[in-house]
Amino acid sequence: MWLVAVQTEREPFRQKKVRQALAQAVNPAPLAAALGNAAIPSQGFLPLGIWARWESSPVLGGDPAGARKLLREAGFPRGIGGTLLIEALPSLPDRAQVAEALRLSLASAGIAITVRSEPPEVY
Repeated sequence: MWLVAVQTEREPFRQKKVRQALAQAVNPAPLAAALGNAAIPSQGFLPLGIWARWESSPVLGGDPAGARKLLREAGFPRGIGGTLLIEALPSLPDRAQVAEALRLSLASAGIAITVRSEPPEVY
């Protein structure tokens, strides 16, 4: 299972609307393409088959315009930026491909991230 962790103790990610914009900006389709047959992006906090899962609206929006609106409401009319750290280890699916799909998805909503690959001991 993969996840993206956000440092919510730091600005701008302390703000709820910014975190909502992140979720709204992520388009599941390019992530699914980057994952290939290895996995599928989850549309909820819990994967299918887990007893506590319930069906509700998707967590990931794929709505760049909605994400930009949330960023403006949060006080970031020009968007935000940050760094996505990934482990520098071979993996299937390829972490770099998944990170690039995520970067492009977020960029369309005014969220500019730099992908940085680091060895596992950095974490």
